Amino acid sequence: MNGINKDLILLYIKHVIRSIETQSEFPELENLAPIDQSEFTIDTLQFKIGDQISIFNDSRLMLTLEPLQFLDIMQYAGRKGSTPLSILLSFREETFCYTELKDVRFMVELMYEGYLPIFQGCLLPKLHDQRCCMVPNTHIPKKVYKHRKMYRLTVNTDFEGVVKGVDEQHSSWFKKEVYEGLVGFEHPYFKFYSIELWKGNDLVAGDLGYTVGSIYTSMTGFYRVDGAGTVLLTAIKLMLVRNGFSLWDLGMGMQYKLDMGAKLYRRAEFLGILRANRTTVKSFKISTLEDLLVKM
Repeated sequence: MNGINKDLILLYIKHVIRSIETQSEFPELENLAPIDQSEFTIDTLQFKIGDQISIFNDSRLMLTLEPLQFLDIMQYAGRKGSTPLSILLSFREETFCYTELKDVRFMVELMYEGYLPIFQGCLLPKLHDQRCCMVPNTHIPKKVYKHRKMYRLTVNTDFEGVVKGVDEQHSSWFKKEVYEGLVGFEHPYFKFYSIELWKGNDLVAGDLGYTVGSIYTSMTGFYRVDGAGTVLLTAIKLMLVRNGFSLWDLGMGMQYKLDMGAKLYRRAEFLGILRANRTTVKSFKISTLEDLLVKM
């Protein structure tokens, strides 16, 4: 299997299995590796793939390979005349996998392995080539400190409200029905969070994310009032410091995240940090916003 991009492994699995019945399913891949039909069964394929893509290094995850169903990539991309392989290669980072499986347990296993679950007609687990992360610190912007008494902070109080706010801004990829199963899902090292910022009785900003061990990942968020987003991000950062978290995972690199002090980690570096910290369980202990924003 030399020469195959690791991020095309799932597509290759489909190709191998289908090629047992027909050699013409994905002719674009025929030159990438020889196919010995007698060599491939579901069991042997799991172990062959296991040492080539990080997600399947976990023995629990190898069992999820068999029931995977794959999206018709042509339908997702909506590009007439494009081949599945050419569509995959058109992605700049080449970091997506494709599955129609929406099982919550499988989604949690993906996140435990460092994938971010994105939904656009199907589940698109993404493992970034560069991950934007921050080691939490206690810096408080002057404007945030000045307005600390205007807001209050809650955790896991209004998931529905945060989902509504997120849907208003990110309806193209965020689907409530896919993620609501994560609320209250029991796992020894995973927990899903909704973090809310209020001004009076109005929900003005929110963040949806999850913890894997001592790492908090912000999946998506929203704000409705100028400045509220900065206040919320500062509060999250300080909560992470207060509760002993090792890393704040912000997903895709964007300028405002870098301006906050985040940096880009190469995939291997990020996965090394994740694996070293994912069994060190931390959780959010609620503090008032004013208490968090006391200058240290």
